[in-house]
Amino acid sequence: METPILLPDNLLPIRRDDLIPELQLLQRSLKMVVYLNQGGCEGCKIQALIPIHFFILENEHYKNFSVIVILNPSDSEAADETLRELRFRHTVFYDLDGSFERLNPFCPKMNFFTLFF
Repeated sequence: METPILLPDNLLPIRRDDLIPELQLLQRSLKMVVYLNQGGCEGCKIQALIPIHFFILENEHYKNFSVIVILNPSDSEAADETLRELRFRHTVFYDLDGSFERLNPFCPKMNFFTLFF
């Protein structure tokens, strides 16, 4: 577990409605990454972000800690719509080409996982 987690340079912040993405999340010293890849019921996986929403709210006062939510959806428009329906008001990044998994091949081969670094 001493292998560093690498974040791709090409993460695309999602712009939804009046939500302005918080790009400084990527620069903080302590990060938690929540990654959802393609496959399975993507809408179901996105709905599983609801507990993450509450976790973010409970920990937003820590200035050196950030939760980075990364989606690699097969249909970005459907993912946007699901996020809108859930009223998920936190910054979400798209990894449209699967760079995160390529940079971190040691990560679990699961549809949804969370890493701390």
